[in-house]
Amino acid sequence: FLTATSNAFGARWFDENWNPQFDSPQWKETLEFYVNLMNDAGPPGAANNGFNENLALFQQGKCGMWIDATVAASFVTNPDDSTVADSVGFALAPDTGLGKRGNWLWAWALAIPAGTQKEAEAKQFI
Repeated sequence: FLTATSNAFGARWFDENWNPQFDSPQWKETLEFYVNLMNDAGPPGAANNGFNENLALFQQGKCGMWIDATVAASFVTNPDDSTVADSVGFALAPDTGLGKRGNWLWAWALAIPAGTQKEAEAKQFI
Protein backbone atom coordinates (compact mmCIF):
# COMPACT_ATOMS: atom_id res chain seq x y z
CA PHE A 1 0.00 0.00 0.00
CA LEU A 2 2.83 2.41 0.75
CA THR A 3 4.29 2.06 -2.74
CA ALA A 4 0.93 2.78 -4.34
CA THR A 5 0.27 5.70 -2.00
CA SER A 6 3.75 7.13 -2.47
CA ASN A 7 3.14 7.42 -6.22
CA ALA A 8 0.07 9.57 -5.60
CA PHE A 9 2.14 11.90 -3.40
CA GLY A 10 4.98 12.13 -5.92
CA ALA A 11 7.46 10.21 -3.78
CA ARG A 12 10.26 8.23 -5.36
CA TRP A 13 12.28 5.32 -4.02
CA PHE A 14 15.48 6.53 -5.74
CA ASP A 15 16.65 9.46 -7.86
CA GLU A 16 18.28 9.10 -11.29
CA ASN A 17 21.62 8.27 -9.63
CA TRP A 18 20.09 5.60 -7.38
CA ASN A 19 20.32 7.71 -4.25
CA PRO A 20 17.58 6.79 -1.76
CA GLN A 21 14.83 9.39 -1.49
CA PHE A 22 13.16 8.29 1.75
CA ASP A 23 13.92 11.57 3.50
CA SER A 24 12.04 13.63 0.89
CA PRO A 25 9.02 15.78 1.78
CA GLN A 26 6.90 13.53 -0.46
CA TRP A 27 7.79 10.43 1.56
CA LYS A 28 7.12 12.29 4.79
CA GLU A 29 3.69 13.29 3.49
CA THR A 30 3.00 9.71 2.34
CA LEU A 31 3.91 8.24 5.72
CA GLU A 32 1.99 10.87 7.68
CA PHE A 33 -1.09 10.18 5.53
CA TYR A 34 -0.79 6.43 6.08
CA VAL A 35 -0.18 6.62 9.84
CA ASN A 36 -3.03 9.10 10.31
CA LEU A 37 -5.37 6.94 8.22
CA MET A 38 -4.53 3.86 10.28
CA ASN A 39 -4.84 5.71 13.59
CA ASP A 40 -8.09 7.46 12.67
CA ALA A 41 -9.89 4.77 10.69
CA GLY A 42 -7.89 1.56 10.80
CA PRO A 43 -8.92 -1.59 12.62
CA PRO A 44 -7.51 -2.31 16.07
CA GLY A 45 -4.13 -3.98 15.78
CA ALA A 46 -3.66 -2.77 12.19
CA ALA A 47 0.13 -2.77 12.54
CA ASN A 48 0.09 -6.52 13.17
CA ASN A 49 -2.46 -7.49 10.51
CA GLY A 50 -1.41 -9.25 7.35
CA PHE A 51 -3.36 -10.29 4.28
CA ASN A 52 -5.38 -13.02 6.01
CA GLU A 53 -6.33 -10.90 9.01
CA ASN A 54 -7.46 -7.99 6.83
CA LEU A 55 -9.30 -10.35 4.49
CA ALA A 56 -11.26 -11.79 7.41
CA LEU A 57 -12.12 -8.32 8.74
CA PHE A 58 -13.30 -7.14 5.33
CA GLN A 59 -15.34 -10.29 4.65
CA GLN A 60 -17.08 -9.84 8.01
CA GLY A 61 -17.94 -6.19 7.31
CA LYS A 62 -15.53 -4.95 9.99
CA CYS A 63 -13.27 -3.04 7.61
CA GLY A 64 -14.77 -0.39 5.33
CA MET A 65 -11.87 -0.04 2.91
CA TRP A 66 -9.06 -2.38 2.01
CA ILE A 67 -6.24 -1.84 -0.45
CA ASP A 68 -4.32 -4.97 -1.33
CA ALA A 69 -3.58 -7.41 -4.12
CA THR A 70 -6.18 -7.87 -6.83
CA VAL A 71 -6.39 -11.55 -5.94
CA ALA A 72 -8.49 -10.47 -2.96
CA ALA A 73 -11.35 -9.46 -5.28
CA SER A 74 -12.50 -13.04 -5.73
CA PHE A 75 -12.51 -13.61 -1.97
CA VAL A 76 -14.45 -10.50 -0.99
CA THR A 77 -17.09 -10.85 -3.73
CA ASN A 78 -17.83 -14.53 -3.12
CA PRO A 79 -21.10 -14.76 -1.15
CA ASP A 80 -20.05 -18.15 0.24
CA ASP A 81 -17.12 -16.49 2.02
CA SER A 82 -18.04 -12.84 2.44
CA THR A 83 -20.96 -11.30 4.32
CA VAL A 84 -20.51 -8.11 2.28
CA ALA A 85 -20.09 -9.70 -1.17
CA ASP A 86 -23.15 -7.95 -2.60
CA SER A 87 -22.00 -4.49 -1.53
CA VAL A 88 -18.30 -4.52 -2.44
CA GLY A 89 -17.13 -1.89 -4.90
CA PHE A 90 -13.82 -1.08 -6.52
CA ALA A 91 -12.27 2.31 -7.23
CA LEU A 92 -9.05 3.92 -8.35
CA ALA A 93 -6.73 5.22 -5.67
CA PRO A 94 -7.18 8.92 -4.85
CA ASP A 95 -5.41 11.61 -6.84
CA THR A 96 -3.71 14.05 -4.47
CA GLY A 97 -3.69 16.79 -7.11
CA LEU A 98 -0.59 15.72 -9.04
CA GLY A 99 -2.58 14.02 -11.77
CA LYS A 100 -1.21 10.65 -10.60
CA ARG A 101 -3.00 7.86 -8.87
CA GLY A 102 -1.37 5.20 -6.78
CA ASN A 103 -0.47 2.08 -8.70
CA TRP A 104 1.43 -1.05 -7.84
CA LEU A 105 5.08 -1.23 -8.86
CA TRP A 106 5.65 -4.93 -8.44
CA ALA A 107 4.41 -8.35 -9.45
CA TRP A 108 3.99 -11.50 -7.41
CA ALA A 109 6.74 -13.21 -9.35
CA LEU A 110 8.26 -13.35 -12.78
CA ALA A 111 10.11 -16.49 -13.80
CA ILE A 112 11.49 -18.19 -16.88
CA PRO A 113 10.70 -21.91 -17.20
CA ALA A 114 13.84 -24.04 -17.44
CA GLY A 115 12.68 -25.68 -20.67
CA THR A 116 11.79 -22.50 -22.56
CA GLN A 117 12.82 -22.20 -26.20
CA LYS A 118 12.94 -18.40 -25.98
CA GLU A 119 15.11 -17.66 -22.96
CA ALA A 120 16.67 -14.48 -24.38
CA GLU A 121 13.27 -13.01 -25.24
CA ALA A 122 11.91 -13.90 -21.80
CA LYS A 123 14.89 -12.25 -20.09
CA GLN A 124 14.42 -9.12 -22.19
CA PHE A 125 10.73 -9.01 -21.27
CA ILE A 126 11.48 -9.33 -17.57
